[in-house]
Amino acid sequence: MGASINDIVDLRPWMDQTPITLPAKSSLMLTVGLFQKLGLRYILFAYHGQLQGLLTKKDAWFILNSARDDVDRNLAARERTGEGASLLDAREDRSLLHDDDASSMGMSSPTT
Repeated sequence: MGASINDIVDLRPWMDQTPITLPAKSSLMLTVGLFQKLGLRYILFAYHGQLQGLLTKKDAWFILNSARDDVDRNLAARERTGEGASLLDAREDRSLLHDDDASSMGMSSPTT
């Protein structure tokens, strides 16, 4: 009745044979950019050839909308107290790729 260790589910018919794979420490913004530009439905994350995780486009959308809702609530609260501008300025100063993400992909820092 229970599943044994020898039971295998073959998912190959539903999976892309050459999926897009990113380093495990890739930024969310890089991942979202690939979803948008390439029209992907999922991206795999690996570290030294070992699968570390999978992110679907729907998961990324949920994360971004949750974060936006949190920022909007924080901005509204800070505007009531007069601190809204500093939070908005801090949000605009962020780079899309952090230095450690860019170097792990063999890219130069976007600020240089």
